[in-house]
Amino acid sequence: MSWNVTEYCVIQIARAELNLDEVNRLRQFIETMVDEGKNKIIIDFSDLESISSIGIGNLIMISSKVKKSGGNLKLIGVRDEIARVFKRTKFEQIAQVHLMLQ
Repeated sequence: MSWNVTEYCVIQIARAELNLDEVNRLRQFIETMVDEGKNKIIIDFSDLESISSIGIGNLIMISSKVKKSGGNLKLIGVRDEIARVFKRTKFEQIAQVHLMLQ
């Protein structure tokens, strides 16, 4: 048996909805990670049921910082409702978005 260890930092959003304080903490945490050289980020959205425009705005800022550092941002476990919002806002063009498996 072999194991594959990657350099990705995985963050799980364990809430149905993110309020303003939580979104800001998430952004600050990821910015700190990127400043420390950990610029390959995966955010698990499996538990998230909705996202506000403020949340999307912060994700855009996060994605920009990650890309400027040479890294990448992936969102996994994204529900259909949130994926539709990402599509309407063209967010899926600046970050990799992977739908939740059914």
